[in-house]
Parts: sequence; structure tokens; C-alpha cells
Amino acid sequence: MKRIFSNSLSTIFFFLCPCLLQSACFCWWHLRKSTRLPAAFRPLLYSCSPPQIMLPPVKPILFTPGPLMTSETVKKAMLTDYASRDIRFMQAVKFIREELISISGLNPKEWTCILQQGSGSMGVEAAISTVFPRTGGKFLLVNSGKYSEKQAYVINRFKFPMVELKLGEGKELQMSALESVIRANPDVTTVGLVHHETSTGMLYPAEQIAEVVRRELPHAKIIIDGISAFGGIPCDYEKACDVLVTAPNKCLHSVPGISIILARRSLIEAAKGCARGATLDLSMQLKSFDASGQFAVTPPVHVVMALQQALVEYKQDGGLAGRQKTYQAKAQLVRKAVKEMGFTLFLDERKPSCANIVVCVNMPTDPRWNFKKFYTYLNDRGLIIYPGKASYAETFRFGIVGHTLLTNCDCLMKCAKEALQSMGIDHLQAKSNM
Repeated sequence: MKRIFSNSLSTIFFFLCPCLLQSACFCWWHLRKSTRLPAAFRPLLYSCSPPQIMLPPVKPILFTPGPLMTSETVKKAMLTDYASRDIRFMQAVKFIREELISISGLNPKEWTCILQQGSGSMGVEAAISTVFPRTGGKFLLVNSGKYSEKQAYVINRFKFPMVELKLGEGKELQMSALESVIRANPDVTTVGLVHHETSTGMLYPAEQIAEVVRRELPHAKIIIDGISAFGGIPCDYEKACDVLVTAPNKCLHSVPGISIILARRSLIEAAKGCARGATLDLSMQLKSFDASGQFAVTPPVHVVMALQQALVEYKQDGGLAGRQKTYQAKAQLVRKAVKEMGFTLFLDERKPSCANIVVCVNMPTDPRWNFKKFYTYLNDRGLIIYPGKASYAETFRFGIVGHTLLTNCDCLMKCAKEALQSMGIDHLQAKSNM
């Protein structure tokens, strides 16, 4: 009798629960919509609501120096999940490493490509940590701006002896100054520089710097931060460096999350045990790639697959020559338009040191100018620039690299003009640093 009663209750409960749940949901919805509910109780209802995802009003177009715009096919490459030991993923890693050596023009018998988890800055840290000697080392940093300061930060954190050649933003490097610093410090073992200073758009002569270093310090090793130059600016890396660090989210038009290190194989193999970190160890990473084709620790799988697709598209776009041509056309359009509005350029565009990766503009001195309003006006229309200065100088930048078209750049410039007009400005008067 007791069992029958229990079964009956279970049956009633089984059929009644969905009805009660449906009624509760209806009541909750009704209360949410009700205007008669006392105001004091409304926050209780809404505080229990699921979080709302804030979507941009329009699809954004990035004019930033990286992360930047990627193609739909690069994005699509990240939609499939792969195991890190899956044969398809390992084939992608092999393709990427070989393709990057090919793009660089380096000899695959002497050079190797190491993929390292993390941002480009983490790749720079891994390179410095691995290559700098365990004893008797001294670092010479050619300090050209904010991105050189990142190298200085790493070196100081490791407490490595360092001497700096400080150039000043936007200033040309005098080889005689480099020679003087080297001759005053003949015990330098490692030299670091930034090929393209992303904060200002200035290009530094990596091959000429290396020529001086090789002549004065034949045993010194050169580390180049080529993060915003590789794939978009030509360079003879065989002559220019011993280690090149770059990243996918600049001229290769892919997403951040991994760094790329191209290095002389003999140098990395000889640096076994030198790394000051446990995982940012290029020697350990190379050993794992050589042994199994796998990363030493868990890789960012989706980022790797995106990079594979981006390299396919890089080749389709004409490689280095194709990217150079595209960047030049976009940069010329932007420079012409901003000058017509009254902006002045931070760099002299007639000089070879003015690259086409970003267009750096002096902050106007017109009293009606307001950068926050300018930025917000563009942002509200889905045109995204870097929200402020990256240099020590009062500047801001329009990013040229990325999967954008000339028509996108033209749209950006038209909206920039409208933004000025919204502040009551027809033509700017700005201070020039040239």
C-alpha cells in the first residue's frame, strides 16, 4: 500500500513539475513587463537577469597597427577545434615553419623557425633570455622609442649589464654615434634593436647597423625586433641579425597569440641551459620541434590554424612585393588627406626612414581640437584607430597594415573630415616636429 502511494506521488510530481515551471516562468516574465510592480522590487528582478553581450552598432574596421583586420577566411580557420597532437595540426605547424623561412629568404639548413606561445613581446623576452650568455654578457640596446623600451624593461628585469644608444623619437641614427658607443664598450656580447618603431612609423637601417656591429664586434649576436616590419618591409636578415622576432598580427594579417622567432640553428642549440625562464626557452622549444614536430607545452591551436591560412593568403596577395604596393597606396592616400585637413606628419615622408606601416600625425594645437571627440566620432561609425598616443611625442596614428582596402581608407578620411567639422574646424593649424 505504501509503495503504491509513493508511486502515485512520484507520477503526480513527474507531470506537475513542468506545469509549475512553465507557470513560474510566465509569472517572472509578467512581473518583468509589469509597470505596477513597486520600484523598490524592480532591481531584484533585473539583478537576476543573464548578462547581456554588448555588440557594436556596426561591424568595426580596424585602422590599428595590430591587432588588425583579418580576412573572413582567416577567421573561419579558427572555427574548427583540433587536438594539439592531431596530424592535421602538426602538418600545419610544419607548413608554417617552412613557409616563414621561405618568406624570410633565409637558408633552411642554417636557420630555423621557432613558434613560441604568447605575444610578440614574449618572443622578444624569450630571445633575450635564451641568447644572452650565462656569464660575461653585456647588452647594447639601440633605443629608438617606446618599443625599444620593452627590450630595456626585459633586460633590466633580468639584471643584465646594459649600455644604451638613445636616439630620440623620429631621429635618424648616425653610424658614427654607434661606432663610438661600441668602441667604448668592446665587451658587448649582444645587440638589440627595433627594425620598425611602431609608435612613430620610423624605419631603422638594420643592415647598416649590423655592418658596423660585425666589423667592430665580430662575435656579438644581434637580436632584431621585426614585429611590425617582417613581411611588409624588405631586409636581408642573413646580414642583419642572428635572431629575428616577429608576430602574426602585423604584416602577415593574422591574429595575436603566438610569436615567431627565426634564428641561426647553431646559436639556439649552443644556448641550451641559458634561458632564465622555464617555458620561454627557445632551446627547449626547438628540441621539441626537432624530436616530434610538437610544441614543448600546450600551443594556441586556433591561432596556429589562423596563421596557416594567413600565410596562404600572403602568397596569393603577391608576398612581400604585393604587401609593399598595397601599403604604399593606402599610406599615400591617408597622408594626402590628413595634410589637406591641416594635420602635419610626425616624419618626413620624403625620407626612406618613413615607412608605410602606420601614418603618425602630430596632435593639433588648434584650441577647438579634441582628440577624444575625434576618436569617438570615428569609433561610433565603426572606424577604429588607436585610442591615444603610443609615442612620447604628442601624436596619434592611423594603422595602414591589415585586411583593409583603399575604399576603407577613403571612408576613414571622409569621416575624419566630418569629425573635424563637428568641432567647428574646417582646416587645422598644427605644430610640426620636422
